[in-house]
Amino acid sequence: MAVLVLTQRFDATADVVIDELNRRGVPLVRADLGDLIVSAELDGARWSGVFATRHHTVKLDDVTGIYYRRPTNPTAPEGVSGDAAKWIQTEQRWGLRGLLAALPRTTWVNWPPAVHAAEHKPYQLAQAADAGLPVPDMLITNNPEKAAEFAERAKPVLYKAFRGSPTNPRRLPARPGMDRRVHRHSPRTVCPVLLRSGHRPARVAAR
Repeated sequence: MAVLVLTQRFDATADVVIDELNRRGVPLVRADLGDLIVSAELDGARWSGVFATRHHTVKLDDVTGIYYRRPTNPTAPEGVSGDAAKWIQTEQRWGLRGLLAALPRTTWVNWPPAVHAAEHKPYQLAQAADAGLPVPDMLITNNPEKAAEFAERAKPVLYKAFRGSPTNPRRLPARPGMDRRVHRHSPRTVCPVLLRSGHRPARVAAR
């Protein structure tokens, strides 16, 4: 038996989990997606083979748990660029994650499709409200008039990114919102924005 820990090279949270697994004597392999060397054959309705890194090897059959923390997307080898690099990165991503997703779902913490679904902010907010957590008034729109109306009604209002800066995914801007001076060619007409009231929300009963 072994636990596969999938995360980036520097991850303090994963380090805590790994320390506890080591304390309990649980065999484990830590790797980022780009570090994995795989060899797997379809045996009936299941995949059989090995995951390996430069220092460790584990049979797929021996993987009893997968801690899917924060792995990075694999990249093309140094010196490969352009369409070839994009092709390699795509095949690495879909091949490795596809094989991982084909492993028994009960071994995951957490199953990647569930993680990816939970990363969508509108889904998070709806689930939080359904669980009885306080959620402020929110609006998703790419209509400047509706945005201005909400800003007037809910002020102070904040603009929140759905995902974060493409150049720095860890940076999640939450900026003071706008007033009725919305220009016709504002970026708000190009893509949806998420606006929230700056007032403290009242707690609601869970369903």
